[in-house]
Amino acid sequence: KFLHLLSMMGLVDKQGGDRGEDDAVFRLSAVAKAYFGEDGKGGYYYRDLVTYWRNVSELRFLDVLHGLPLPDAVRWPSPGPEQAEHLETWMRITAEGAIGTLLDSGVEVCFANPGTSEMHFVAALDEVPGMRAVLGLFEGVVTGAADGYARIAGKPACILLHLGPGLGNGFANLHNARRAHTPIVNIVGAHATYPKRSDAPFESDTDAVSGALSTWVHRSMTPESAPTDGARALAEAMRSPGGVATLILPADVCWLESTPPAAPVMPQPPAIVPQEVVDAAARALRSDGSSVLFLGGRTLDERGQRAALRIAAATGAKVFGEVFPRVQRRGAGVPVVERPTYLAEFAQMPWGAATSMVLVDVPE
Repeated sequence: KFLHLLSMMGLVDKQGGDRGEDDAVFRLSAVAKAYFGEDGKGGYYYRDLVTYWRNVSELRFLDVLHGLPLPDAVRWPSPGPEQAEHLETWMRITAEGAIGTLLDSGVEVCFANPGTSEMHFVAALDEVPGMRAVLGLFEGVVTGAADGYARIAGKPACILLHLGPGLGNGFANLHNARRAHTPIVNIVGAHATYPKRSDAPFESDTDAVSGALSTWVHRSMTPESAPTDGARALAEAMRSPGGVATLILPADVCWLESTPPAAPVMPQPPAIVPQEVVDAAARALRSDGSSVLFLGGRTLDERGQRAALRIAAATGAKVFGEVFPRVQRRGAGVPVVERPTYLAEFAQMPWGAATSMVLVDVPE
């Protein structure tokens, strides 16, 4: 049926077939050679094949398989060379707008394990200068690399995964990123919107799986909204204390013509600690009993550790850091902040008879 479809569009010539469909021979037509070259890729309108399939994707799939005539809206081949400029403009697809938005907002690296449903994003990575793409051969490598990069570089990272199963394969390190409040824009491809009810082999509840590890989940449903959704995703990932923001991009939405990159969205600033809370913490650390200053999150950089040890010297408090820190600065000249052991029974031993504990960037 596929060959017959190409024959109807003039891409191949049908020869034979008098005794039925099985004995027909299909050869590359003169029109196809003129537009694509002998090898199928050398012609001026090679990229116009994308336009053709874009139009076909809007038809009822079964009608195409049954060989019914295609509507006049599907034009093949293009009228002439004057269409080249239009094709180049059209190829500024939605994915390019989304990537441009992320780039303008400070995202520089995309760790990717894409599939066919994400080819729009892969093609756009070649078109948009400035975004570095790092290919991983397994989703666990991609998500782990993005988590580590964002922690050490202090910048948000971007991830590109293939549908729900690809997200599932990278789940473990995205869980680690969630626990560490690592700022990540997690882009997950999706099947086109129109055959969703057909329950394709890789169709899954990506929204539900994403919700278990993301602070924000959104699915772009129109080409015009995708660039703005990309800006929102980054703002949510950067919202204090940081987290994984998942943006689901259906294939057909991202192949269609879109708007330019959206303006960056400023993330919500971190809450300001009220002065009365600061005063209460100071009183607790100066109390007659033993006190503990417990650090976590962003406070385990060099500046935070040095400040904590100055407070300890002034108050007599003991300083500890969380067992599994987001990142802890170490090395020559950097103060040493101890971490309790993993088992709770042993973790309590160094604290002795502490009567108060002040938590800094640590969940209660």
